[in-house]
Amino acid sequence: MKNPVNTSRNAAGSLDSLTATGFLSPNRPAGHRLFRFLLTLTLILGILIPLTAVPLFAQASNRALVSNLAKTSIEGGNVRQQQLAQKFTTGNHSTGYFLQNIQLSVYSRRISRVAGNNPRYIAELWSVANNGQPSARIKTLTLPQTLPMGTVTFSAPANTLLEPNTSYFMVFGQRVGALAAIGGNVAETEDKGEDAGKAAGWSIANDQYYRNQGNSWNWRRYTTSVIKIQVNGRPAPLTTYSITPTVSVDEGGEATLTVTLGQAAPSFGFGFNVNYDYRGGDASSSDTELTPNYVSVQPRATTAELKISISHDALVEAGESFKVRITPDGAVSGWTVTPGRTDTATVTINDEDTDSAKIAFG
Repeated sequence: MKNPVNTSRNAAGSLDSLTATGFLSPNRPAGHRLFRFLLTLTLILGILIPLTAVPLFAQASNRALVSNLAKTSIEGGNVRQQQLAQKFTTGNHSTGYFLQNIQLSVYSRRISRVAGNNPRYIAELWSVANNGQPSARIKTLTLPQTLPMGTVTFSAPANTLLEPNTSYFMVFGQRVGALAAIGGNVAETEDKGEDAGKAAGWSIANDQYYRNQGNSWNWRRYTTSVIKIQVNGRPAPLTTYSITPTVSVDEGGEATLTVTLGQAAPSFGFGFNVNYDYRGGDASSSDTELTPNYVSVQPRATTAELKISISHDALVEAGESFKVRITPDGAVSGWTVTPGRTDTATVTINDEDTDSAKIAFG
């Protein structure tokens, strides 16, 4: 069974200024005044419109996305020959979140032999299985050299992306098969819920999981208390784009690729240049008929479709493929490929000819 939890602890630009400068002077003819006003307005808009056409977004700062570290602590599970797992769920930011680190509290004693060539402990980010238990390791978090009592920080690899509306586990404890070392207890809390100031939609589960040698390293659920953690990071930028990574189409058909933006396109819309690469996939330009070299995203839209017509021949041949890459045009700047997605699609052409057709020889 899990180690017991039992100890509490605690004015310029106005019409008046235009009049004063003579642009709208009542002493000028009405037609002349109107012309000067329209000319001035045109010059102003000529400066402002290009500035608003280019989205200049500062990168969000790292912050506590969700935490329960301020809750009242009790002595939690011991990590000697045991692993503990606390689940948390991300918010609905459409492009996800970059994970900076995960913090937890060590309640008592020092834990030895943490880092080095043969660490005895792990701190990892895991996925969630269909039954709600920890499923598999996604990322290994950096172990500090020692783990003193108090809040300890485990850093994530650069550009670790957490998907929106997705649950993960922070898994901490002794490495399976490693020699036992001096143990220590994590801080837990019976005050379930999150601290104030969390990011929208984020939460910490009302239960935890553990496994140890006594239960043959099978995960078990524990509902009395939860592990105290804090997840730090930032929303991924919204000025991102991606394209359908793979699509399969028959000869004579039409391949449809979807371009997806992280946020709505600017009010004037914009587009992407399209490049085709036939190297290494056996397909050639003769296998395609209509190959648009540009795809437009309508104003305020978040998706656009790129349709590629595929040629048909009477040859019996193996499947062929080619690649399609999109790049933003020069009308905007600051747009990057969505983390975890791609700007290059692979189109596979399926041969639907029968054996009675001609056989293609290389």
